[in-house]
Amino acid sequence: MSKQNILFLFFLLSNSILGITQDIKPAVQQGHFNDVKTISLSENEEILTSQGNDGQTIRWDLKTGMQLDRIMNGGEDLTFVKPKANGWITTNIDTSTIQLNDTIIQIAGPRLTISINGIVLAVRTTQYYDKGFSKIVSNGKTNYLFASSFDGLIYVYNKKDFKQVKLLKLHNSSVNDLLISKNGNAVFSASTDRSIIEWDARELILKRRFHGYSFRITSLAFDWKGSSIYLGNEIGELKKFSLTNYSQSLENYKASNHAITDIIPSINENDSILRIVTLDNRIQTFHPKKNKFSTYKKYHRISWKQSQQNVLENGIGMYLAPAFEKTIFDYNDDQTVMAYSGNEINGRLRRKIIFENKNTGKRKVIRSDWNKTKKLNVINDTLIAVLKTNDFNIEEMVSAQQDSELTIWKIKKKKLYSFGTKYINVSDVESYKNQFLFILKNDSLIIWNLKSNTEKKLKIKNLHLGTKIWIKNDLCFISDYGINILVFKIDEKNELNYQGNLFGHDGMVTCLDISPLKNLIATGSTDATLRFWSLDSLKHLGTLIPVSRQDFIIIAPTGEYQITKKAYQKFGFSSGTNFIYPAQFDLKFNMPHIVLKSIGIGNNDGIHLLENAYLKRLKRMGFENNKNWKEKTSLPEINIISKNKISSSQMELTISAEDKLYTLDRINVFVNDVPVYGSRGFSLSEKNIFKWEDKLIVNLINGTNKIEISLLNSNGIESLRKTILVEQTEENKSNLYIVAFGASEYLEKGHNLSYPDKDAKDLCALLSTNPKNIFQNVYSKSVIDKNFTKETLKDCKIFLESAKTQDVVIVFVAGHGVLDKNLDYYLATYDMDFSNPSEKGLPYEELESLLDGIAPLKKVLFLDACHSGEVDKEEVELLATNTTTNSKVKFRNAGAGIQKKNLGLKTTSELMSELFTDLRRGTGATVISSAGGVESAMESDEWKNGLFTYCLLHGLKDKVADTNKDGEIWLSELQSYLRKEVTELSNGAQQPTSRIENLSMDFRVW
Repeated sequence: MSKQNILFLFFLLSNSILGITQDIKPAVQQGHFNDVKTISLSENEEILTSQGNDGQTIRWDLKTGMQLDRIMNGGEDLTFVKPKANGWITTNIDTSTIQLNDTIIQIAGPRLTISINGIVLAVRTTQYYDKGFSKIVSNGKTNYLFASSFDGLIYVYNKKDFKQVKLLKLHNSSVNDLLISKNGNAVFSASTDRSIIEWDARELILKRRFHGYSFRITSLAFDWKGSSIYLGNEIGELKKFSLTNYSQSLENYKASNHAITDIIPSINENDSILRIVTLDNRIQTFHPKKNKFSTYKKYHRISWKQSQQNVLENGIGMYLAPAFEKTIFDYNDDQTVMAYSGNEINGRLRRKIIFENKNTGKRKVIRSDWNKTKKLNVINDTLIAVLKTNDFNIEEMVSAQQDSELTIWKIKKKKLYSFGTKYINVSDVESYKNQFLFILKNDSLIIWNLKSNTEKKLKIKNLHLGTKIWIKNDLCFISDYGINILVFKIDEKNELNYQGNLFGHDGMVTCLDISPLKNLIATGSTDATLRFWSLDSLKHLGTLIPVSRQDFIIIAPTGEYQITKKAYQKFGFSSGTNFIYPAQFDLKFNMPHIVLKSIGIGNNDGIHLLENAYLKRLKRMGFENNKNWKEKTSLPEINIISKNKISSSQMELTISAEDKLYTLDRINVFVNDVPVYGSRGFSLSEKNIFKWEDKLIVNLINGTNKIEISLLNSNGIESLRKTILVEQTEENKSNLYIVAFGASEYLEKGHNLSYPDKDAKDLCALLSTNPKNIFQNVYSKSVIDKNFTKETLKDCKIFLESAKTQDVVIVFVAGHGVLDKNLDYYLATYDMDFSNPSEKGLPYEELESLLDGIAPLKKVLFLDACHSGEVDKEEVELLATNTTTNSKVKFRNAGAGIQKKNLGLKTTSELMSELFTDLRRGTGATVISSAGGVESAMESDEWKNGLFTYCLLHGLKDKVADTNKDGEIWLSELQSYLRKEVTELSNGAQQPTSRIENLSMDFRVW
């Protein structure tokens, strides 16, 4: 089988990571890892295809701007072309000459020539004359001629007189290719800066940039106790991922502007430092406890070239190419003897290898007669293996392997060890047990015994030129074509016994390590992913994909994943020519507890809490359990067949919905991110049907209405969302509906407060004044003291059902906020048992349901109570026992059920908010909490209200919340004012937060 076919076969296999139907594949937004050389558009101009010097051909979805998938070509000399119907195009039309009517425009180097019938009319040149033009494009639909250049600029000329109109300057390096859409509205440019820009060809401004969010993983290492794994990438970021706790972010540290090529953890349990090797003049030490880097060793003690580069990079932020092709560093087993070397790109060839012995303090330098060092391997205290080469360049791997030689130096005498056989054309070398060398040469693995001067040879097929070898824990790992890792066990006779392979990366494996305490192998790759494997079975356990500085997604082999908040916009799936955001699989596959179990991360308490959060989320979404969900996945389809505006405030949509495998569960309809049929949608579950078509009426509000519809099947999978924008220009006056709860008195009198009843009355009174007739009518309902029970919620729901789409709803609650023994959140009702809040207390979810499914789209919930934000369990106990002693200020906390510490884990409510996008969207209301989850809400005779309510009333009545001074107070302004004012008045002890925030629905409140 050819290398080209193997790579393509691997491409197909690697895209079944979810274990779902073949036409749905994960789409990691990696982008190109090198120059983007050519770009092309599909016939329907829905797919942009790009090719790069990194050997990748990538398809981009122009509807979303996201990467669909890619082919690994294996280099510029290897290509694989898929049928044009699927959007794969790997050729580009030569545009060095174009003709517009009788006019011929031609580029050659830095000159652009305009001529008619051979007569030159004008000549244009690039700004930097030594940098030539790369492409020119135009068509009959545009007034402009676009010319890209290797100077990083795009020159725009008017086609009438060919005078320069504008320079497009947003690429950071040479522009290699250019194309224009058929309608002349868009121009696309590809650059060495690894990105593609879509320009508005009429306004001559940037429309969007296509690029990746992930970077090649170049190094990794477990810490000495296996509690964390560190990984380094090609842009010099060091990332830490915890293997002991559930985590919602990666710790990220900047070590260099260039790739981290090696991470070496300390073997001393009292010393947690790491050695970091980068493409610089130095090896660094990283101190995890201090989060600090320091220089450990310099290859050159004084280097003016490097000093100049440091000033330009760190002083003024300029990016320069690395000064070294490779920095090499190695220790012996007990880390007492080290060796390091470097291959400079600029400057003289120093040809030196430095040895240092920590025990003796001696330092030796060996000068080499070869130009560069490819690999160093400290065998023991007296011997070091040096793989040297006359040329080492990653883009010329063939010559690098054919022109390399393995030598062994006796450190003390600085003399060569005699092999008896000359080892040339060696690709990699590793030592074992201070006496054996494992040498990869051509298609053989040679095991050299340094004591007996004998060798054993093992033939291995299909070894790639970039083959690497790792020796870890009596295991030998050898890369086959760079992507398949062969695993051998080294027995007592130093024989190799094949154990299996690690196969699944979509790029070259660059690094490998074994956890010192867990049954875990980790591999990193140029495909920007880190994979975990079982040490015993060699089974794949999960894939970690960093997608930005701190965000990530982890996918289990069976398809379940954990995804951080910001990663939703940087990862997804592709189906044919459609990009699918992960939220559409979220209900079924977002299961962090399964992911953690698969890899062995975290502890039982944390996994149990995550599972509870997931089950609670299912219940809130109308799925009691997931036991009947099937493994096979089908993507349901929904379409808007027609739309008809039947009145100034209503739109009629004819909708068709279908799923080929599973019955239909519900249709979700959102207007400006508010679910108009409630968070559970328009139900179809009782119909037991696979196909549905009917009309739905959608009410509109003034201004722009973004209407989104989607279909959910009974297997928990959501369709692609269809979106339309509708403008409503007729001004309709709104009514204001207020529901205010205030509980100062309780059946358990020891918990009585002074001001919550007044808070509720004061807010209703103020809003009812309706200054400047902002609202046509104001309707209010107050629920005070003894009347505040769970049963009153039904009356409040009926009250709000009278409100119309255009109206505004404000729900306000003041009183005790209480956490039960499971740290779930309750609002204290009059008759609640404070030692058992779940008995008659009002669960937060039931309070929020007041706003779910009602007609108004503009709605907000204010909570003036303790712990109304998110909760950290360990801190809640600390604050609850230490903040209630202030004699001047009273706190609205009861302390019930929060005495038990629980390892600092979060509540299920907080986890649900973190993990699940549909719940962050929630009812479409904005929820503003008076205090953080670990904070108590204050009240005082000085304010005659709760602090939060005092600021709320003051901000409205005295107009100080009108931050832009336009005479109107909008919800976003009020939110910002409350956060700032409450924090300042409480000296930071109480800080309002937003449980849920609908950024699409801002509205005037005063």
